[in-house]
Amino acid sequence: MRIHCPICSTTVEAAEAHIGDEGQCASCGAGFIVPAHPDDEIEIIAPDKPPIMKIDCPVCSTVVRVDGVNSGEKGRCERCSSKFIVPEYAGEEAEILERGKLPMSKIDCPVCSTVVRVSWDNIGKKGRCERCSSKFIVPEHAGEEAEILERGKLPMSKIDCPVCSTVVRVSWHNIGEKGRCEECSSKFIVPEDPGGEIVILERGEVPAGETHDAAGAEHASKPVEQ
Repeated sequence: MRIHCPICSTTVEAAEAHIGDEGQCASCGAGFIVPAHPDDEIEIIAPDKPPIMKIDCPVCSTVVRVDGVNSGEKGRCERCSSKFIVPEYAGEEAEILERGKLPMSKIDCPVCSTVVRVSWDNIGKKGRCERCSSKFIVPEHAGEEAEILERGKLPMSKIDCPVCSTVVRVSWHNIGEKGRCEECSSKFIVPEDPGGEIVILERGEVPAGETHDAAGAEHASKPVEQ
């Protein structure tokens, strides 16, 4: 029959012949009494021989292999050198004694998406993007979105007028606001990304027989009054 480890919930195969005997989870090392039925409450006991366990470093989440006999003693992560108390079971969180240092990490600026290199020492502190000068809180993990404290300024960008295809220069400050093409007077919403879809608010007039392309004249977009 199949039962679930009472500590880490890993599925454990147990023969009916071992009902009432001592068992041990191969994943976390927990000891228990094999129940008569899978749905019965499982009694937890101390294992005869603590196994080698895999636990997550409480600082950098690196998998660390520890000997079960070291439960309650100091352990250390080889990657970030953090020190912690080895837990009794693999599913338990290790108590941090001393935070080590992680290598430099890369995160995306939450404003302009530029890759920014940050140090573990700066987690939870203010960071700044060198490209747009935006300020943010350095997240704990590279995949987390950084909290924006102050939006910086991006360089001028170029988009194509959605009506006449004239190249229009726009400022980051105009993102999400109304813009206007100087060539055909069309009005539109300035997109966040140069290649993003542009919402047309009002179509202007393109002179008859005249066409424009991305290599045509460049014009600056001006904010339009609401």
